[in-house]
Amino acid sequence: MRTPRTLREAIQASIDKGTEEKSIQEIAEEVGVSDSTIYRWNKDEETTSYADLPVRRLRSFMESTGCLAILDYFERKFNRIAFPVPKAAMSKQNEDELTDDYQSVCLTAHQSLRKFLQKPNQKNFEEIEDALRMVMSKSASVKKYCEKKANGQFELELEMK
Repeated sequence: MRTPRTLREAIQASIDKGTEEKSIQEIAEEVGVSDSTIYRWNKDEETTSYADLPVRRLRSFMESTGCLAILDYFERKFNRIAFPVPKAAMSKQNEDELTDDYQSVCLTAHQSLRKFLQKPNQKNFEEIEDALRMVMSKSASVKKYCEKKANGQFELELEMK
């Protein structure tokens, strides 16, 4: 997924994802605001609409829409990367998915890097930036899972001795 470059893009992505399964009215009700407030948040950033988007509403808005684009926007803005903590227990099939996902994001980054180096323009820069961000995020997530798996294996070895 492309990392939002503006708060408005992040809000729009959240609304788009949320309205795949819910209406704006349902989202607004879950967040504790009116549906017109949700529409105001989606206006241009130059307006005062963002004054009506208090931080305390962000979590419920992201949970309601099932989209973390706003979080992605702030991470990009502050040059930070967050990653989902992997589930503690994974079956062999899930580990295969983990390696396939990691390979996929690495391949995408490789292709984006080639494209950028052949034609260094803003569009290709944004594409490689997003792809590298995904690799870093996925790498951190995989590292965390490997640490958990290694710790679990070490604990079993210690118990057996």
